[in-house]
Amino acid sequence: MADFSSRSYSFYIAYCYNMCYKYTIGVVMANKIIELYKILYDEIPYFSSYLMELGYSYSLLQKYKKRGWIESPYKSVYIKPGSYISPLGIIYSFQNQKNMKIHIGGTTALILKGISEQVYSISEMKNYYILSPVRIFVPKWIKRFCSKNNLKLNFKQLDIFEFEIGLTSFNYNKMNITISSTERAVLEMLSLIRTRNDYFDTLKYFELIGELRANVIMKLLENCRSIKSKRLFLYLSERYNKEYLQKINKNSIILGNGPRRIINEGSKSVYIQKYDIEIPMEIIP
Repeated sequence: MADFSSRSYSFYIAYCYNMCYKYTIGVVMANKIIELYKILYDEIPYFSSYLMELGYSYSLLQKYKKRGWIESPYKSVYIKPGSYISPLGIIYSFQNQKNMKIHIGGTTALILKGISEQVYSISEMKNYYILSPVRIFVPKWIKRFCSKNNLKLNFKQLDIFEFEIGLTSFNYNKMNITISSTERAVLEMLSLIRTRNDYFDTLKYFELIGELRANVIMKLLENCRSIKSKRLFLYLSERYNKEYLQKINKNSIILGNGPRRIINEGSKSVYIQKYDIEIPMEIIP
């Protein structure tokens, strides 16, 4: 009888311990999911590596997923239940979760600032230039996401400035996203010209761009590593009679030596002696 009671008592203690353990685990899971919901926002993908740094183990994330508390549309990527991923959300996550030195630049930054022939809502934007001074590894799921949503996320290595110069913040849906200032975006746009159509688009943007801040553009021109971009910027600014050009000290801008050809296509070009550049003949008015 004593032996039976001892076994019963041991069983009871084990049962109570098991119940307490399950209760404790349940409370911990509930508290952690509450904390997680405080940082989950629509449109933003959350990388498993980032969530693990916050204390959410892989096994815990799988339990949350199984219970429907979070969703995982792609491998190692989680989102708020019922939410979706947007291009700006992806860029925000790379900047803030992966701490990548990337920013929205070129024509995309200009469009976000309202400089465009057409009026775009952000949901209508299908083409993004994401720039970085170093080569960026793009996860495979990004390509699948773009194909599914008919989007182009152009991750480009462009090292013509020190990273921090001329960058600003774009606020959207509780996200602070790093993008180029108008002045930096213009010089990036010039540096990214590859075809005649790119050049035609550049001319349209120059017509739309208002007066740039002379002190900002001066600093950028002094620090820009692209000789072609600087010469072309000065030429187009002069061509479109931009007032800021009168406030720029050209003598402090390094313009290099030797001619520069704006595009490498085999079309006829016109030589602009003052800036030692060749531009497509068709664009001369």
